[in-house]
Amino acid sequence: MIVLRTQARPYANALFELSLEEETIESWHRVLSLLATVIQNEDVQEMLRVRSIDSKEWVTWIQSLKPELLNHPTVGNFLSLLAEKRRLHLLPQIHALFEEQWRKSKHEQRFSVTSPTKWDKAQAKTFSDFLEKRFDCQAEVVFKTDPAMLGGVAVEGEGWSLDCSVKGWLAQLRAELSTT
Repeated sequence: MIVLRTQARPYANALFELSLEEETIESWHRVLSLLATVIQNEDVQEMLRVRSIDSKEWVTWIQSLKPELLNHPTVGNFLSLLAEKRRLHLLPQIHALFEEQWRKSKHEQRFSVTSPTKWDKAQAKTFSDFLEKRFDCQAEVVFKTDPAMLGGVAVEGEGWSLDCSVKGWLAQLRAELSTT
C-alpha cells in the first residue's frame, strides 16, 4: 500500500496544482472519485492484468462510461498517460492523495476515534473540539466502538495514529517483554 501511495503521489500533486491554477478542484475531485470507483471494481481489476489491451482502448472505454464528465481533453491526456505507463491501478490512491491535499488546503482533517463504548453527543463534541484546537483545522471525526479494547481510546489521523487503549498498552508491554 505504501509503495502504491508513493507511486501515486506525483500524479496527485500534479493534478492538484493544475486544478488550483485552473480553479477546477471540485470537478477534478468528482472525476477522480468516479475513476477510483471504476478501477476498484473486481472485473476491471482482472482486466487490468491483461497486457494485450491497448492503452488507447482503455482510455476510450473509461471515457465512454460517463462521457459528460470524462470526455474533457485534459482528463483524456491524464488517462492516456496512466494507461501508457500501466498505472491505471493507481487511481484510487491518486484520488485519496488528491482529496487529502484538498482538505488540507481548506484546513480540514479526517480522524477516526475508536473506544470500547459508544460516545454520547457531549463527549463526541468535546473530543472533536479538542482535535480542532490541537490540529488547528476543521475536524471530520468518525467515532467507532470496539469492545475488545477494554478501555482507553485509539485515534487515527491522516498519516498517523495514537493508541492509548488498554489493548494497545498490553500489546506494547508484551512486545517489550518478549525482547528482553
